[in-house]
Amino acid sequence: MKKIIIFCVLLGPVFITKAVTLTVGPGNDCGFPNILTALNFAGSGDTIMIAEGTYSGVEAKLYIDKSLNIWGGLDSNCQVFTANRTYLQLDDIGPVLEIDVSGGETVSISGLDISGAQHDNFNDYDGGIYVYGNGTLNIENSHIHDNESFFGGGISVRSGAQLNLSGNTEIYRNASSDGGGIFCGSSTISAYDTVIGKFADGIDKGNTVAGENGQGGGISALSCTISLGNTLNGNGPVDISYNKSSNGAGIYAHNSILTFHHEGSRLSFNELANVSGDGNSLLLSGTTFAQLSDLEISDNKFTSVISVQDTASFVLGSVCANPPCTKIMRNTGSIFRFTGGSSGTVHKTLVVDNTNSSIVDVVGQTSVQVDIDNSVFANNTLNTNSSGLIFSNFAGTINLNNVTLAHNNNDEAIFYTLGSGAINFDGGIIWGNTATSLLHSNNQGNVVVENSVIQYDTFGMVNTIQADPLFANPASGNFHIQGDSPAVDHFVGTLDSDFENDTRPQGAMDDAGADEFKDLIFADGFEL
Repeated sequence: MKKIIIFCVLLGPVFITKAVTLTVGPGNDCGFPNILTALNFAGSGDTIMIAEGTYSGVEAKLYIDKSLNIWGGLDSNCQVFTANRTYLQLDDIGPVLEIDVSGGETVSISGLDISGAQHDNFNDYDGGIYVYGNGTLNIENSHIHDNESFFGGGISVRSGAQLNLSGNTEIYRNASSDGGGIFCGSSTISAYDTVIGKFADGIDKGNTVAGENGQGGGISALSCTISLGNTLNGNGPVDISYNKSSNGAGIYAHNSILTFHHEGSRLSFNELANVSGDGNSLLLSGTTFAQLSDLEISDNKFTSVISVQDTASFVLGSVCANPPCTKIMRNTGSIFRFTGGSSGTVHKTLVVDNTNSSIVDVVGQTSVQVDIDNSVFANNTLNTNSSGLIFSNFAGTINLNNVTLAHNNNDEAIFYTLGSGAINFDGGIIWGNTATSLLHSNNQGNVVVENSVIQYDTFGMVNTIQADPLFANPASGNFHIQGDSPAVDHFVGTLDSDFENDTRPQGAMDDAGADEFKDLIFADGFEL
């Protein structure tokens, strides 16, 4: 029996509820013929195991308001688990799963394939899964795809709920007006070993957001705390790719806290649907703070790669398992775009083979500060209307320490400032670029270059020389310096390691540029 009554002389009747396992499927050994009957019978803490196959209609539109484990993939006789999933295919107005955890409940699902939710223009949260309240939803080894909603085509999480994603979960080809894959409102998300948007079997399966002001093709977060990847090299990576929206095609975060770090994680092949939008991989706005590391940010399209607005800020590459901490490659658009009173710190980052309007783009008349160290910017091509690799407008200040700017292609200058915009370049290398000058005309007063090795006239610059830095093999993308480089032991620096975590200094003084020379043979270079 489900409840066992024990009579006690002193305490009276005590009810002890034991969690049970219920099975659903067509076989004779299955306890229930349909999901709804099992769901109605189940008590808090019970487990429902559902046989493989496709469940549609009322069987695929479920309301859950108690703590349950729901597992798919049981064989048709409800005896053993298979490698298959259980398909909940709605093909009607969603959501497929509405999960109310307002009482602090915990719901865990695994082995499900959820699809077919349609948006009716009256319900804002009618996608694949809608979870709300102050409880928890755990999802593992499940696919959520081909659903539609106004908020969160794949998943909407709101009102303080905790969403945990893991175990080869995939969220793809969903559509909405805000948060194509996931919409988060005033809640918490943790994810690892998860794919949000994908390309498979020759088909683009990214999530999409419609409208000129749509945001968050992969994830849209408003007042949320989001942790992606969780640890540097434990658990599994998160891949956010092939998503589309007008702003923040990969991730849009407003007034939120975002942590994204795990070796093998990607923000790739995301695309702005509106070329006047911002942040093809990432857009941070409001008071958002983001900490990112161990990422590949590659092949994203249009306008800007990382856009930081309002008073938002981020730290890129603070710690990592395998430096360089972040690789930014083959994107189109400005790499870092700052507006409002935003700020950013970039450590140990490799920026190569991008096509853009500038590498760092500070715009607007509100104070912005950007600090970059131990980073390499190489083989990037700027479009013809760009005036500088590094651009600071009006009140923006850009500080670059031990940075290598090498073999980039642009028409005019390395540095460009307007108004009170300022650029400070200390202990770096500038060599092999096609720019005709170091500074845009009449901007010399706002640019300070010192302790560096550069290809341009060094008149008036402190401890700066015009000399070939002797890169190991720039033709193959290896921008390590050789032992006889003039950059070796060039100045007394302030950083304790280089872009590969090698200790600074190796000799009597620090080396200029991102690389501190070691008496080793670098066979792989930067592994481009």
